[in-house]
Amino acid sequence: MDKDKLKRYEYYPNNPRKLTIRAVIHKMRDFRLMYIFSILPWMMWGCLAIVTVTGFLAPQTQYEDYQRTMTVLSILTVAGFIIIAGTMRLITLILKNKDVEKVIRRNTRKILPEIGDSIIEPLAEDLSRGMVFLKSHNIAVSDNYIIGSTNAYTMNPVVFPKNMIEEVAYAIYEDGSVTIPTARGLSSARIVIQNFYFRLKNKKQVKVPVNDKYQPYLALEALQKAGIKTVELPRK
Repeated sequence: MDKDKLKRYEYYPNNPRKLTIRAVIHKMRDFRLMYIFSILPWMMWGCLAIVTVTGFLAPQTQYEDYQRTMTVLSILTVAGFIIIAGTMRLITLILKNKDVEKVIRRNTRKILPEIGDSIIEPLAEDLSRGMVFLKSHNIAVSDNYIIGSTNAYTMNPVVFPKNMIEEVAYAIYEDGSVTIPTARGLSSARIVIQNFYFRLKNKKQVKVPVNDKYQPYLALEALQKAGIKTVELPRK
């Protein structure tokens, strides 16, 4: 196990109050792709703004046509900016203000009904002291809890107290490849399966898929470093 590799994913904020449950869940999922989709509209708006500004500086010939054109371009520029800025703000509000505490309570009640409604306060207190491991598309490990997601590509958080975990069974392997378009043409991307099965002391089992194909064994190393018993599942 490369301890230095895991150490880079430790998270201890200068102000512990900043590391809330919402902040941890947000950091676990990489939302940059959603913002990247807005690059093209921003570029289009920028070009429109440049045309509008340069139009105001151009010689004023055929005043009526010029005035009409500049008015339309100005309206489109302002409207485009408002729409894009509003969309970005909406994305931020949806991602950061989602009631993750409610989701965590709901999911915890399914697997640990005895602590489902009371998990938020001790969890928040534990996270405020920092994280032993915190990485996007992966899992999060604090002193007393492990956080994962029951979905690989969307965040549906589930929390496991360490003292209630019997063991974690895992299956990590490559399962072929898929052809995807890239800037240089078609490329082959490997498919990596990373499934973790949290087996609890109350005999329940929860599947937590991980979506970290570039470091497929990192989550396993983090769990082992946290003192969790892990067992490899046989390939069928």
